[in-house]
Amino acid sequence: MDQANELLHQANIELQKIWLDQIVFTWRWWLAVCICVLPWWAWIVWRDKNNTTPLLYAGFFIMILACWLDTIGTAMGLWSYPTKTVPLTPSFPEFDLSAIPVGNMFMLQIMPNIKPITKSIILSLVASLCIQPLAVIAGLYNPKYWYHYYSIPFVVVIYLCANYLYEKMKLEQRNTCKR
Repeated sequence: MDQANELLHQANIELQKIWLDQIVFTWRWWLAVCICVLPWWAWIVWRDKNNTTPLLYAGFFIMILACWLDTIGTAMGLWSYPTKTVPLTPSFPEFDLSAIPVGNMFMLQIMPNIKPITKSIILSLVASLCIQPLAVIAGLYNPKYWYHYYSIPFVVVIYLCANYLYEKMKLEQRNTCKR
């Protein structure tokens, strides 16, 4: 185990050098920074202010799940991220902590009359078949042994779980306000 940890340490030192020499302040790095900041800015401006707490509750759930699944995928070599805003992260926090949760939170609050399963399918198709290929073209994502359509059921399940938590928190918030 000590040898494996030492190899990991050496790899991290090499990754930091590469990051400083080839990644930081490139156009891809700035794009990643924008992916990190702009969704949250948009969410702050256009969120449903009456449901901020339930939305954040669902968003944090999505963040944890996205980080966990992304770490597993990168550790298994299914995909990689050629650009990072921060050098020592195994996954791409711009997606896991910004784009994915904020995209889901917007879907939770828009078109409330549409069934959650329909919204989850729309979100999964857009995320998997449009956004992921654009991330590949931009050089932000490298799906080594992962096809974009593999992500569809994961996005559907994540959205449906987040929707359940969101609706449950909204109900609790209403019940608390009535007391």
